[in-house]
Amino acid sequence: MPDSNIVLDYEIRNSRVTITHCNRDATGEVIIPEMIEGFPVKSIDLYAFYKCTQISNFILPDSITYIGSNAFYGCNGITELVIPDNVTGSVFSAASYCENLEDVYIGEKLSGLGSRAFFQCPKIANIYISASNASMRSVNGVVYSKDETKLIKLPHARSGSFEIPESVTNFDYNSFSDCALVSEVVIGPNLTNIPDSPFNNCHSLNQITVHPDNPNYASIDGVLFNKSLSKLIRYPLNRQGHYNVPHGVTDLRSAFSSCAKLTSITLPEGITEISGFASCKLLSSIDIPEGVTTIGSYTFIECTNLESITLPNSLTQIRGVAFVGCEKLKSIHIPKNVSFIDTVVFGHNYDLMEITVDPDNTFYTAIDNVLFNTDQTELLACPVTKSGEYIIPESVKTIRNYAFYGCKDIIHISLPENLELVENSAFFGCSSLQRLEIPKLTVIEENVVDACSSLISITVDPENPYYASLDGVLFDKSLETLHRYPPGKSGVYKIPSSTITIDDYAFSYAKNLMTITIGESVEKVNSTAFYRCSKLERVIFAKLINYHNGSLVFANNSGNLLILYPASIPNFPVSAFAKTTWESTMRPMTPYEEWAFLQEESDAYPTSELLPSANVDHDLSNNFSEYVFETNLFEPDSTSGFTIQPTSTIGAGKLIVDFNLSEATTAYDFELQVSNSLRGPWETVSAFIPQGPDMGIVRVSGPDASSVHLEALGGGIFHIAESIAQSDEAFFARLAVSQN
Repeated sequence: MPDSNIVLDYEIRNSRVTITHCNRDATGEVIIPEMIEGFPVKSIDLYAFYKCTQISNFILPDSITYIGSNAFYGCNGITELVIPDNVTGSVFSAASYCENLEDVYIGEKLSGLGSRAFFQCPKIANIYISASNASMRSVNGVVYSKDETKLIKLPHARSGSFEIPESVTNFDYNSFSDCALVSEVVIGPNLTNIPDSPFNNCHSLNQITVHPDNPNYASIDGVLFNKSLSKLIRYPLNRQGHYNVPHGVTDLRSAFSSCAKLTSITLPEGITEISGFASCKLLSSIDIPEGVTTIGSYTFIECTNLESITLPNSLTQIRGVAFVGCEKLKSIHIPKNVSFIDTVVFGHNYDLMEITVDPDNTFYTAIDNVLFNTDQTELLACPVTKSGEYIIPESVKTIRNYAFYGCKDIIHISLPENLELVENSAFFGCSSLQRLEIPKLTVIEENVVDACSSLISITVDPENPYYASLDGVLFDKSLETLHRYPPGKSGVYKIPSSTITIDDYAFSYAKNLMTITIGESVEKVNSTAFYRCSKLERVIFAKLINYHNGSLVFANNSGNLLILYPASIPNFPVSAFAKTTWESTMRPMTPYEEWAFLQEESDAYPTSELLPSANVDHDLSNNFSEYVFETNLFEPDSTSGFTIQPTSTIGAGKLIVDFNLSEATTAYDFELQVSNSLRGPWETVSAFIPQGPDMGIVRVSGPDASSVHLEALGGGIFHIAESIAQSDEAFFARLAVSQN
C-alpha cells in the first residue's frame, strides 16, 4: 500500500482522470490506482511529482496512456522507473534531473524518446525496451531502432570506449548527449549520417576513431572529419592546448563548441564562415583570417577568457549573440565592409570599453563608443562599462533589441523627444536604472526593462497616444491593459479597478514585489505575466479568470508563493497554474482572508476598528461597518475582535464582542446578519438600538429561536452575545453598525 502521507491531486475530465500534483513531502512508494471515483486514470500531468525527492518508487497502472513533460522532475529518490505498455508518443521527457535513476523499463507503445529524454540523469546505466515494442529495442541497455540501423540513446553512465555497431547507419544530435564519462567513440564502416556538433557534453571525450572503410568519414589524430577532409565535424571536448586546423578545411560549423580546454587555435585560409566556438572557456585570443565573410550566431558565446579578436576586412556579417558572455573582451573594431550586424551581438561583456568602426564603413558608425547606423537613426549597442547618465542623440528613432544589455552602471537614460520605437529587451539588465520617461511618439515592445532591478517608476508624456502611467506603472491609454510594472517597485500592489488584461511579462523580474491582488475587473492574465518574481509570496484572485498558458503565468518564482482564490468558486484551475509554480501552495481563502479581500475591494463596505474597548464615536464614524466570523470554528480569533465561546448546551456556541459606549452621545443601530457565503445574500437575524450606557439589558428575539442581548457592564461597556446552533457547513455572521 502507498504511504499514508502521500496526497495525490487529480482532475476528472471527459470521464478520464489526470493526476495533477503530489505533496512534496511525500515519502516511500507511490501506487497510482487504475480507477478513481469510478473513472480510469489515464494521464500524469506535467510536473505532477516535481521535486518529490523522498519518493522511492512509482507503480503506475496499465490504464495510463500519457505522461507529461517533467512529470518526475527532481525525483532523486527513485533508482528505477517502469513506463506502462499503454503509454504512447514519440517523445519521452517525463524524467529529468533524477540524480539517482539507474534503470528504465519502457513498454510496448512508446515509439521514441526525443531530445530531452532523461536530461540530467547522470546515473542512467540501462534503458530496457519491451520486446513487443514495434519501434525500438535495447541491446545491452542501449536503445536502437527496431532494425538496429539507428542508435537512439546511449545511457549517460556508460564510460570508457564505445563502439558503434556495424549495423548502425545514423544517430541523432542527442544520442550521445550528456555521456560525460565516454572517452572514445569508435565509428564503424556503415555509418552514413552524423549530425552537426555530435557528442554534446561528452566532457571526457579524447578520441574519435573511424573505421578506414567508412566511405563518408575519417579521423586524423582522433579528430572527426568528412572523408574529403574539407569539413571538421568534431574536435574532442577533452583535448587540451593549441590546435592547428589542417589546410584544406573550409567548414568548421560547431566543431569546437564546449571544448573547454582549448587555449588557442590557428585557422587556415579558405574558410568563409566562422562558427562553433561557444563555451571555449580557456580560449584567450583568435585571429580570423582574410576571406571570412560571416561570423555566425553564437560563435563565441560564453568564451569567458577571450580578451582580443582580430576581424578581417573581408568580413561583411556578424550574426546574433556572437560575442555575448565574452567577459574579458576589452575592445572590438568593426571593419570597413561590414554591412550587417544582428541584434544582441554583445552582452555580458563586462570589460568592453571600446567599440570602434572603420571610417570607410558606409553602414555603421560609433560615437563615444556607442554603435549606431551611419545616419544615427538607430542605436545598436552600448558597451556595458558605460556609467552615470546617458543622453541618446536627438536623431535616434529606434533603439534596437538588447542595445543596453547589461549596462549595470547606467542610472538614467534620456530618450529623445521624437523617438519612435524601443525594441524588445532594449534595457535588459540595466540594474541601476531608476526611472524611465517615455516620450510622446514612442512605442515600447515587450521586456524592455526586464532585470532593471532598481527601476521604480515609468512615466509617460501626456501626449503619447498609446500609453499612460498610474503610480509609476505602465498601462495602455485606456488603463485597461497593464503593460509593465517597474521591476524595482516594492511591497504590495493591487491591480487598479480599470484593468481588464495583464500583459505578457507585465511583472517579470519584479524582485521586490511581495503581494499582488487581482481584483474583479481583471478578465485575462497572459503567459509569463509574473515570470521570475523572486520575492512574491502571495497572489490573491478575486474570481476565475481567463489565462493564456496558465502553466507559465508564475514560472520561476519563489518556492514560498501562496496563491489564494475564493472558496466559493468551483473548479478553480489549480493544476493549470501549479505546473510551473511547482514548489508553491494553492488553496481557497479562509473566511477571514476572503472577508478582508472583499472589504478591500469594495468601497461600499468601509471597515471600522471594532475592537474591544474601542471608542464608538471615533471608530464607528462610517455609515456602515462590519465584522465577519465563522461560527463553526469555535476558537478565539485575535484579529477580528470577536471571541467564540462554547456553552453548556451541546451543539451550540456563543458569539461575544465588547464595545465601549461610555462616551456615546448618540444612539447606534446594531444588526446581526447571517449567510452561508461571504458574498451573501445576508439575512438579518436580529436588530436592536441601544440608547446609552444605563439602559440595562435589551433582549430581542430573532428567527430560529436565536436571541441577541445587550448588557450594561462596569464602565459602560456593553456586551453583545448571540447564541446560535452549530452547523456542519460553513456559516458566517456579520455585525452591522450605523448611527441612528
